[in-house]
Amino acid sequence: MKRQDLDRGFEPDTCIYIRNAGSIRGKRRIELPRDPPPDLVIEVGITSPSIDKMGLYSAMGVAEVWWYDAASLRFFALEGGKYSTRAESAVSPGLTSEVASRLFEDAKSEPRNVWIRKVRDWAKAHPA
Repeated sequence: MKRQDLDRGFEPDTCIYIRNAGSIRGKRRIELPRDPPPDLVIEVGITSPSIDKMGLYSAMGVAEVWWYDAASLRFFALEGGKYSTRAESAVSPGLTSEVASRLFEDAKSEPRNVWIRKVRDWAKAHPA
């Protein structure tokens, strides 16, 4: 994802459109700032620190960042141009860092189909 007007870009581990999904559905290429930024960026900071990307994500207007450091998952929400740590996800209300960290840990030891079913079951039990 690049923003020519900022002369910057980023390649998160994962980015997800939730509220703005309809705006980008069917597009082969996202063009920022004409298209909205992702609602959620997920960074896995196991081999290199991802926290230095926060300034870039805030400049792009990414509403929430999840940062996983191989031990826990932390949520950061954009408020007033800066990120603040949150105990619960803003884009997935009811999802706490403890629950998300447990799900991330489970992904390491469970077969993918079992893990996906577990995540779906949690999401169905906790609708946004």
